[in-house]
Amino acid sequence: SPEVARAIGTVLSVPLADITGVIEFYSMLYDKPTAETIIRVCTSPSCSSQGAQVLLKELDQSLAVTPGHATADGKYYLEKTECLGLCDQAPSALMGQSAVSHANSARMLNTPGVFRTPIYVDEHVITQRCGKVEPTSIDDFLANEGFVGFHNALKLRSEEICSHMRDSGLLGRGGAAFSTDIKWEGAASASGKPKYIVCNADESEPGTFKDRVLLENDPFAILEGMLIAGFAIGAEKGFIYI
Repeated sequence: SPEVARAIGTVLSVPLADITGVIEFYSMLYDKPTAETIIRVCTSPSCSSQGAQVLLKELDQSLAVTPGHATADGKYYLEKTECLGLCDQAPSALMGQSAVSHANSARMLNTPGVFRTPIYVDEHVITQRCGKVEPTSIDDFLANEGFVGFHNALKLRSEEICSHMRDSGLLGRGGAAFSTDIKWEGAASASGKPKYIVCNADESEPGTFKDRVLLENDPFAILEGMLIAGFAIGAEKGFIYI
């Protein structure tokens, strides 16, 4: 509401125009009440080609509501949305905070469940713990060589860690395939302080699932990677951008 937007601006010392701009830019922020559960149906190319419009029509008929409106009882709010990063499971949707793959109206309204990304490879390297440990259990992580890499890194100097990264041939997966060792060496040798580690987990490229797999199945591995990188470059704090 305008009142909430003004309150946010006051607390953060940010102009109301900027607060309003953020609310209007991000489709999952609202300036008016919606409903108890927001149903978002992906209508991007992958999902549209696999029946997203049919799904919308089914939900429209089942709930007696059109996209952009809430049901009379205030239980559901139906809307279209852009890519959810579930192109391999099209058509996809969100029921509140729960993702639904191969979505149909009956499944969404009766048994939405919890979705985790399947991994279609024979040789698991960074995904070696995925499916074998409980993602939220640090005990499971520790019992499966969790933080071993970080403890090994603590025995090395920054240049030695970067040398190992160079030998590994590890590249960035954001599209540019930039060498990780060059990035770390540059950050380590930079004179400015303090230094920070930022994990870019915003999987915004359609059809890619690298970030979501680890976030859902092996989140402590991401923290371990940040710890190793942070130690190598001399960072004091770390942030995860989603």
